[in-house]
Amino acid sequence: MIVYKDIGERPNLKDHTIKDQLIKKLGKLRKPQLIIKEFPTGQLTTRGLQAYLSNLETFYNFVPDLLLLDHADNMYLDPERIRIDIGRTFKDLRGIAVDRYMAMVTV
Repeated sequence: MIVYKDIGERPNLKDHTIKDQLIKKLGKLRKPQLIIKEFPTGQLTTRGLQAYLSNLETFYNFVPDLLLLDHADNMYLDPERIRIDIGRTFKDLRGIAVDRYMAMVTV
């Protein structure tokens, strides 16, 4: 038997108050620094990600210890060599995480 339950509206990254909502849900943990950044699909390269992280460190003194990347295969991939580029992208992302001593999660 399938039971359906109305969960109502769910928060999403487009909400203007999402940062506050996430901090509130984290409860009594120390107040985390949280940055949510959206890049156009297919535009972000690993070099672009490196530059963005360096910018955060240089100008904002923000060094993340965790990076959640919603879909690495939505990054820039050359359509003529997509299989090679996917493998290279995942290796480069691992390299970024190791180089910056941070955890990285993607699908």
